[in-house]
Amino acid sequence: MSVSVRFRVWVEVGGRHVIGPGGYDILKAIDEVGSISGAARKLGMSYRFVWNYIDRMEKTLGIKLVDARKGGRGGRGGGQN
Repeated sequence: MSVSVRFRVWVEVGGRHVIGPGGYDILKAIDEVGSISGAARKLGMSYRFVWNYIDRMEKTLGIKLVDARKGGRGGRGGGQN
């Protein structure tokens, strides 16, 4: 017989979910690759899902977590913070 202990940790503010393991993975990937689109690709998630997750976290916390700048062709971002 095998016994294992498992748990999940997440942060709530005012009873509203802010960040869990997936959110941590998103923020870590953005830090590593320097862009939201790159992080989404690395994690196999859609850009829209990642962007919405970040937006929800920022609105719930009332702070900016990611310095989002327009990237891509002709953009200013270039993935640099």
